[in-house]
Amino acid sequence: MKFVLALFAATSLYAQSVQSLTAQIQRTPTAALYIERGSAYLEAGDAKQAVADYDRALERDSVNLKALTLRAQAYTKLNRFHDAITDLSGAIALAPADAMLYVARSDAYAAAGDARHAKEDREEAVRLAPDALDRAREKEESAGSAPKEAIASVAPATPPPLVRKVTPPAPPKAQEPAPAKTESNDHVSAAVHYQRAHDLIYKGKHAEGRAELNEAIRMEPNNPVLYNTLGFSYYSARDYKRAIQQFDRALQLKHNYLNAMRNRALAKKGAGDLKGYEADHQHELELSNSQKR
Repeated sequence: MKFVLALFAATSLYAQSVQSLTAQIQRTPTAALYIERGSAYLEAGDAKQAVADYDRALERDSVNLKALTLRAQAYTKLNRFHDAITDLSGAIALAPADAMLYVARSDAYAAAGDARHAKEDREEAVRLAPDALDRAREKEESAGSAPKEAIASVAPATPPPLVRKVTPPAPPKAQEPAPAKTESNDHVSAAVHYQRAHDLIYKGKHAEGRAELNEAIRMEPNNPVLYNTLGFSYYSARDYKRAIQQFDRALQLKHNYLNAMRNRALAKKGAGDLKGYEADHQHELELSNSQKR
């Protein structure tokens, strides 16, 4: 009986959260607000509406790690395992050292019946963090507990593994038009090309990796991460002129992109432009300090 009462109390809280966030979105439709509302829908068991909100968040910020990992969870609840794998591949491309992302993708591969890739991801997770599987198991065990008394409106810093759990009834849906399907498809396709490029460049196959990146850029020409990665590939090949051009493009799209600023500084140093290197390095330090505040 206590569980039932807690469940309905949680449902009421989620509904209130959705209503509050909807009012805020009508005033200022930011990616962060769509993520928060998507999280409320996801916790309430409405994975389909959660996906729609994460779509809207990614339309506004196509490299949002939180939106990608949460949409992967929502896809898993809908048994759309291949879509979950695609989103997690995009997330891994953004945060390749996060062991828990590999655990999550391993779960998705296993659910999709791909045992080989599931095993490879588990091994990579353990290589990055020896306790990764134990941490995932602890989170899976805690996922079956009673509904929370307070709403977790944003994703955790490290996404939990993709697991199914009993969820309360969904709150009323906000009446909003669905996002453009072609944009979402382009984002998913670009993420696939990006992951392929990342894997190829990691293996030293820069020409093939650049071809994949150029295809991703064709689909998402305003994605700064793609240009930064392309610049890194040129830098690794000591083609500093082309590397700088790509880092310039990334910084035009996102002026406070710390990684691209650091990379451009190194490329200028490699090209012999020590004055340009010092200027970028100083800017990098200032930017890093401002982001820590």
